[in-house]
Amino acid sequence: TRVTRSQVEYIFTRLSKKTGIRIHPHILRHTFATHGLDRGMNLAQIQYLLGHEDISTTGIYVHITESLGESYEKAFP
Repeated sequence: TRVTRSQVEYIFTRLSKKTGIRIHPHILRHTFATHGLDRGMNLAQIQYLLGHEDISTTGIYVHITESLGESYEKAFP
C-alpha cells in the first residue's frame, strides 16, 4: 500500500526528535531540486519530478542555487 503524507511526516518527526537533527520532508525536496540543478537537470525535469503545476514554483530553486554558487565563490575564490 502507499505511504501517506501524514505517515511520512510522523516518521520524520520521530527521527528528528530521536536524533536532534531538524529534518522535514520539504527540506529533502529542496535539497533534491538544488542538487539536481547543480548537476545539470533542467527546470522542466525538476518540475515534473516534484509535481509542480507551474514552472515559476520550480523556478524558486534557481535563485537558491545561484545564491549558493555566489557564496561558494566568495568563500573559495
